[in-house]
Amino acid sequence: MAKIQVAETRANRDALASRVLAGTLWGHGSLVLVALLLVSIALSRMLRPINQLRDTVIARAPSDLSALHTTDGYRELQPLIDALNQHMARLQRLLDAQKHFASRAAHQLRTPLALLLTQAEHALRSNDTTVMRESLTAMCDTLHSAGRLTQSLLLLGRLEEGIATGFDPQPVALDDLCRLRFT
Repeated sequence: MAKIQVAETRANRDALASRVLAGTLWGHGSLVLVALLLVSIALSRMLRPINQLRDTVIARAPSDLSALHTTDGYRELQPLIDALNQHMARLQRLLDAQKHFASRAAHQLRTPLALLLTQAEHALRSNDTTVMRESLTAMCDTLHSAGRLTQSLLLLGRLEEGIATGFDPQPVALDDLCRLRFT
């Protein structure tokens, strides 16, 4: 029986281990890089509809509150687009109510202001203290009336704003309301 012994130097063994380790690292590193590249491509394709929607919204004029539409068959964004459209419709109603209120308020306040100006000019032209006193009294009455009108317009504005934003009025028992007001 023969005995065979094989010996290898430590340097050779370390060199072999280094080559195996380097080959493994290069293989796994390449695999990780390819996987990252594929994930990056997949994510960019998946996010394309969201990016297109973002670009569409950014490109709009600040006053454009018209409805958004889905393009290129990206139906997965439809719930988000529907929610944005509903929000923009509420904003449009609110802006319309504010424009309507401002127009109404300006029209309603113009008459008392013109009357005040006429009364003040009349008082300034007169040398008679009685006429001046009458004009000043009339001006005070007009100012009180304008104050009540302003309060009514502000109340109307709040009411219109509530209606435009989806305020849901509820029935109220008038007897309960009267008891609150007069007690």
